Amino acid sequence: MKHKLHKKLVALQMIAVTSLLSITQVFAMTGFDEVTKAGNTGQSVVNIEVVTDSEEDPVLFSAYVPSTLPIKVDKDGNVHTPSNAAIINGVSTKGIAVTNIQASLDNGWQAKSWNTDFSTLPENSKYVGLQLRGDTLSNDGSFSLNANDWKIPKNSYIDLNIQAKLPPQSVNQKSDAAVLSFTLDWSGDNTTTGPKWNDISTPEDTSGITVQNSSTLIAGGTSTLDITWDSEGGAVSLVGITSSNEAIATVEAASGSDGNKSVVVNGLRYGKSNITVTLSNGKSTSYTLKVYDIGNTDDI
Repeated sequence: MKHKLHKKLVALQMIAVTSLLSITQVFAMTGFDEVTKAGNTGQSVVNIEVVTDSEEDPVLFSAYVPSTLPIKVDKDGNVHTPSNAAIINGVSTKGIAVTNIQASLDNGWQAKSWNTDFSTLPENSKYVGLQLRGDTLSNDGSFSLNANDWKIPKNSYIDLNIQAKLPPQSVNQKSDAAVLSFTLDWSGDNTTTGPKWNDISTPEDTSGITVQNSSTLIAGGTSTLDITWDSEGGAVSLVGITSSNEAIATVEAASGSDGNKSVVVNGLRYGKSNITVTLSNGKSTSYTLKVYDIGNTDDI
């Protein structure tokens, strides 16, 4: 039996104007009626549809959107957004798509065109510009979406690539600025595949390479990675060190002797990047480098 389900999901958009607010990613469970107190009841709607054929089993629509999208601006005017915000397709057999995004501004906040020069707006005024996957927030709270950019393969995800603009701020404050309503539906593409969100099926590391970080890496700063391995008397050398996301972290040239090298890494913005170390014998390992923001070392 064919089963069609149309979902609207809501993410709470948090604007935090403070110098020490951690960015924490939390996901809301959808497709379920949450029961939060003992003795309360949950409800499930039984959906029945009469169709021509009944060969296909019903598929539960399942997707996850961020329950919060925190944005932080410091008093130097630097705007920081979460680098790991995503929408996840929880269906293993079918693709889904975001078909509409609508922002409902709250607590005195107003949407401004992305092309606005925010530096000229009054200090501490409540205007915000948002960009998601390159699509921008209009003054009326709508987003004009490029449909091809919002398809989510089965059992995969898309990054929101959120960017924001705000006027100059000099007073610490924290408030809910808007609610983003994401409307999702089946995409019609049940073939395309993509990477899984936080795939934990990582194979055992048998490379013999050890990577250690000398200190906590803060955005705008540097730290040193110490890399050790058995060089087999100089026969096995280091041939490459790369960063998977050079918008978050970059690596300098390595120094030291075979079997014991050091490399300086530059933290550019809050987030994670995988540092891959490769040896001349073909073995490699990947180290997850965390870059923290403005001295806040809460877990990313």
